[in-house]
This record gives sequence, C-alpha cells and structure tokens, in this order.
Amino acid sequence: MVPPMKHGPIAHHPLTETPYNKLFHAGNSAHGVPLYAVLGSGAPPCKAPTALRSAFNLYGGRCFYCRAIMPPHVSMQKVSLDHVVPRKQGGTNLLHNLVIACKDCNRAKAASPIGAFRQDSSRAYLDALEAHIADAIRALSASG
Repeated sequence: MVPPMKHGPIAHHPLTETPYNKLFHAGNSAHGVPLYAVLGSGAPPCKAPTALRSAFNLYGGRCFYCRAIMPPHVSMQKVSLDHVVPRKQGGTNLLHNLVIACKDCNRAKAASPIGAFRQDSSRAYLDALEAHIADAIRALSASG
C-alpha cells in the first residue's frame, strides 16, 4: 500500500464519518488530478470516484441523505455516488463533490441541487464544509 501523504485537512473530504475518513490524498496524476489511497485496501492510488467506491466496499457507510445504514459489500445496484453539485450544473468528480447515496435518494434527487432535494442534508453538508475550511485555514496558518 502507498503510505498516505500528510496534507492535513486540505485534501480530505469535508465529511468525517466512514467511509470518507478512510481516504487519503496520495498525490496527483501527471495531469494534476488528485489521487487517493484507501486505508487498508492495498490498492494503488486512484481518482476520487473509484477511491470512494473502494472505501465504501471495504467499510460500508450511510446514505448521506436518508442516513440509512449500508454495510460493506452491498451491491452497487443499491448504492451510488451522488454529486453534491450535479454534473449538469457544473459539478465535478472531485472528492468534495461526492457523497454515498442509496439508489432511492439518488433517483429522487436526480439533477436537483442538494438544497432543493433535502434542506437538512444541505445544511449538514454546508456545516461540514465550513468546519473543513476552518480546519484547513488553521493548518495553513500553523505551517507558516
């Protein structure tokens, strides 16, 4: 396994629960795309969507929207990655824009903004993002 690089909170997912907390920034591809290692997987670093799927397959997690518990190795027919900012609205495949969702929530949200789908989820994501940014600022301030 490639040892995780120490980039502090800057390159981590804003959500701190499993499986998001099992991903570590391991560098960038030759094209500048962030690559992530999954703790305990032994797999080479990969792009965010693949890494998050791998972390979920190893550790399980919850649907970000309805909070349903989804154990590891659940069929990807029941689980999906959702884009917080939909791709149709300019969302990316970068780690901070991806969450685990059950298929029912993913279908219901479709290409809607998170706030239009579930305001409680929107608030939770914004709170996590605010804490993530504050941690990153503290880390940058402490380093120099």
